[in-house]
Amino acid sequence: SDLDGLHPLIGQSPDIELAMQRAQLAAGSHGNYFVWGPLGAGKSEVARGIFQRRLKRAGLSQVSGQFFPLDCRLLDVSLFDGMLEIFAGRLRGEAPHFSQLLVLEHLDELADESLVMLTNWLSEPAAENCSICGLSRQSAHMLSQRSSDWSALVCRLAVTEIHLPELRRRREDIAPLIYQQLGQACRESNRPMLSIAPAAMDLLTAYDWPQNLKQLRTVMAGVLKAAELATSVQTNHLPIEIRTLTSQLMEQDEFGAGPSDKQGDLEPIRLDDVLQDLERMILRRALKLSPRNRAQVARWLDISRPRLLRRLSQLGLDQESPESSENGGQD
Repeated sequence: SDLDGLHPLIGQSPDIELAMQRAQLAAGSHGNYFVWGPLGAGKSEVARGIFQRRLKRAGLSQVSGQFFPLDCRLLDVSLFDGMLEIFAGRLRGEAPHFSQLLVLEHLDELADESLVMLTNWLSEPAAENCSICGLSRQSAHMLSQRSSDWSALVCRLAVTEIHLPELRRRREDIAPLIYQQLGQACRESNRPMLSIAPAAMDLLTAYDWPQNLKQLRTVMAGVLKAAELATSVQTNHLPIEIRTLTSQLMEQDEFGAGPSDKQGDLEPIRLDDVLQDLERMILRRALKLSPRNRAQVARWLDISRPRLLRRLSQLGLDQESPESSENGGQD
């Protein structure tokens, strides 16, 4: 309840403990700050959480501040200049500078021409009435190595630097994050908190989460729907990519100690069920492309039309897409 938007920093890994300490330091000061890490790690959420904590500590309402994000990868020079002018026009001289935050998203993709423009803008009096936060996939050190202009910009922004590592590099934090996100999803759906079976948790913590926290949130929302009538999350409620991509566990068995101590806890992956799910997904996509011509669908899949109709019936898909009237004579 006291995280105030810093949910990406849940966990006890050394990297996250350091990130939380630095986020607290940034929230307690009025200087600029710099958050870096992979896509989907929650950089924008941390930036906003620090901003909101500053307002709260100063006794200011959340609506009194100005959180102004600029996506550096989407703006050309003229648009970037125009957005800086808009932000400067909104600045209020009587407001504390920390309550007016310019957020430079995807800073590492800022064009050189826009970099020069930003550097010039920061030297103007208007820039003294705001604070600045940079969000990047690269560290401050890496950006400073690009050129002297980048080095000057980074020195100004990275008063406090916060690193959010990939989830696969902080596996001890995955379970707490899963419980937090599942709990939030349950509260939003007015459902009691679900428990998570040990076998399901083993798969979730072994997964690499290539899209990090963003993907974890999406998966938890989907798991809640899949477990609509259940009181606990089982392996069959998990997405196919998590149920099937268990290379980490397999490597543990291969190099660790055989049938392993986890064998009694893990549910077996039912290959027939997985293959049926994949076949059902492929058939649905093909039917969507040609909903009224089953013969065309069969040709795309390189099977006969009778076999296609038989599989549609067996998988319960024969009513999902309307059969054409004599298929328009195309059969």
